[in-house]
Amino acid sequence: LNSSTTWGAVQISLRATALQLQGQLSQSLWLLVASAEPSAKDVLGRLDYSYAGIASVSAGKVEGCDWYDSQLTRDLVFNWSTWVATQHDTATGAWTEHCVPFATKSQNGVYG
Repeated sequence: LNSSTTWGAVQISLRATALQLQGQLSQSLWLLVASAEPSAKDVLGRLDYSYAGIASVSAGKVEGCDWYDSQLTRDLVFNWSTWVATQHDTATGAWTEHCVPFATKSQNGVYG
């Protein structure tokens, strides 16, 4: 199976089992991997990615875009984790309230 198309400014190519996207994304991209075989219980996929060149965020082309800040990220995760621990007695309770509404449940009951 070989095909290609465009989505906005992104060139999308499918070659055998490889999907390639080239171009600048201006919004979130969701990739769903599913089996073409209806009786399949599990689907195993491998995602490799790379990127080259990041457009300057100073131009403000993408709302909310900024350079990655590892310390700010650590602080955010620490603060959220500390807060959620005060709201729930178990990880299951926290997961159920804060994560399940945004997760997709597969046919075998696994969230992703």
